[in-house]
Amino acid sequence: PYLEDQYYGALVGYHTGLLSNCHNSASVAVSGEWVTAANVGGLVGRVAANGKIDQCSMSGDVTADATFVVSGTIYLGGITGCIAAAGGQISYSHFSGSLASSGRSLETVNENNAVTAGINYVGGITGLVGGTVENCYTAASQSVSAEYEAAYVQHVFLGGVAGNVKDAGNIADSENNASVSFSSPRATSSTTAYVGGVAGALGGAANNTTAVSMKGCENNGSVQSNSDYHNVYLGGVVAHAVKVAIVDACHNRA
Repeated sequence: PYLEDQYYGALVGYHTGLLSNCHNSASVAVSGEWVTAANVGGLVGRVAANGKIDQCSMSGDVTADATFVVSGTIYLGGITGCIAAAGGQISYSHFSGSLASSGRSLETVNENNAVTAGINYVGGITGLVGGTVENCYTAASQSVSAEYEAAYVQHVFLGGVAGNVKDAGNIADSENNASVSFSSPRATSSTTAYVGGVAGALGGAANNTTAVSMKGCENNGSVQSNSDYHNVYLGGVVAHAVKVAIVDACHNRA
């Protein structure tokens, strides 16, 4: 089916309150044709402003397989697909399943004769952080992966804990122990992938002026790419950080 602005979580789709001491062991799997955005998480689809997840865990696998019809965005995470804004928070929680994003993009052309495509945010805890992740971890002997068949999935943010940290978001005292891997065939010159042990990017692809931070975090998992993308950034802790990003007391031990 065509999927627009959807929220998928084993416990909550769209979360604005407090979720505490909850666990899910069932797998979460979503597939379809996207034209806008989908939020997919092991426990919660999307954490809105002031939504909180505390002392929760997910041990089932989480997968999203997408065909981008014109354009679309996937937010995929082991706990939640996205922490949308400041005030949203995940604390003392962990993911011990495997996370996989896969798909393809139809080579459609818009009215300006430009190829339109998808943007994927994929993280072991959350795909996108606009709030706070603290004291969270992903388990060893598991994997966080993104694999795309076609050449026009435009931007990928992939990390063991988070795909991207935006605006004034932050990650603190969190740890990735899973392997992180990215795979895709030839892409266009505008295609970029950010693949990091803890986070794919701090601040996204642009030089944002709002500070983001990562403090006291650690990566123990392998980070690898098998891709013909023109622009692939890999990092043991973070693949790409904007000028105002703060990285403090973080370690790559893989």
